[in-house]
Amino acid sequence: MGLENGNENEKRSDILKAALVVAALATPFYGHKNVEAAEIPQSASWEVGVEKYKELALHEKVEYGGNLVLYRGSSLHWVQPWTSGSWRTVDSKAREKSAEIRELGDFKKIEAVCKFHTHPDASSRRAFRIPETTEVPPFAPPSRGDLSIQNVAGTSDLAHGIGISMEKVYKAVFDARGVWYYRQATDADLQKDTEYWQRRERLKETQSEVRIFKIQAQDWLGSLSDETVFKLGQGLPTEIKEKTNTRDKDAVIYALSRVLYSNRSALAEEILAKLPSDTERNHYRDALGKMQEAEKLDDVDADEETKFKEVFKIFVTGSISKDFDFENSYAKLQKAYLRGIDAVVRFVPYDKLGSEPPCAGIDYKPQ
Repeated sequence: MGLENGNENEKRSDILKAALVVAALATPFYGHKNVEAAEIPQSASWEVGVEKYKELALHEKVEYGGNLVLYRGSSLHWVQPWTSGSWRTVDSKAREKSAEIRELGDFKKIEAVCKFHTHPDASSRRAFRIPETTEVPPFAPPSRGDLSIQNVAGTSDLAHGIGISMEKVYKAVFDARGVWYYRQATDADLQKDTEYWQRRERLKETQSEVRIFKIQAQDWLGSLSDETVFKLGQGLPTEIKEKTNTRDKDAVIYALSRVLYSNRSALAEEILAKLPSDTERNHYRDALGKMQEAEKLDDVDADEETKFKEVFKIFVTGSISKDFDFENSYAKLQKAYLRGIDAVVRFVPYDKLGSEPPCAGIDYKPQ
């Protein structure tokens, strides 16, 4: 549907304004500009649309969502921005917007769809307790929530509703200083960080071997005689014995397996002594070593997510300083996204967006 349908567009505009008024009334930040600032002509240029989103990020105190449809042949259509009236989130409205996008034009010629939302300057300052008196606004990159399973599902719903692949939906955040493109990391992305990739692959390998070993150990313990199991059970540590029905063979086997897996007591050696040969005992000891290795690798992986939160906060709060080292901090942030939450990001400042194609996405390589 093009701009030539004046009456229809006016009706849609009136409906949009009414909806925005209702949403804005739900927030203490409501003002007349919430309605007017959201207006983007359907066939406006990339530059015009970007300027509108920049205004929303700079001056509005609630998040806005939006879509841009890119067609083969370089034409584009904007879906009007919307808000849920919250400073922390905005509903993706994936099914509603996919239906709207299908009505805009020939959806079979869609090259890609951009899925935007804003991170208002005011909400970033509020979240990180940054004074409003700073000379430069803080950066506000995609949050952990922006990469949540719920948001991935919203992207899937949007793509499915339009009839395109998820890879054709480019996601971006507009903050006060530019655009953050982002997506979940692929294996190709992860392989670029050799150390991290090798550690992940080793973790997968050891976890797989541990799963197999646990099945084997349970089967072997289950094959022992009742007398042997209950006799071993007498040596269970007090804290485990108190929580175990020592008259139930299966319960005792489960408790013995916990002792065996920890491999840190004389009882573990006593259990291993029941194996029929040194070869099997050595096999079990190797497997227990891999179990401990997997636990350590898993702990390192958990530490990476904690580190992401720390690096993210340092980046945002530090970005208001005149001495902020963007290049170094940005590199650390990208590494933290990759290792901490399996994601990749690319930032483009507003003054550089004009040198890239509309909604170029995260994989675009600037000339």
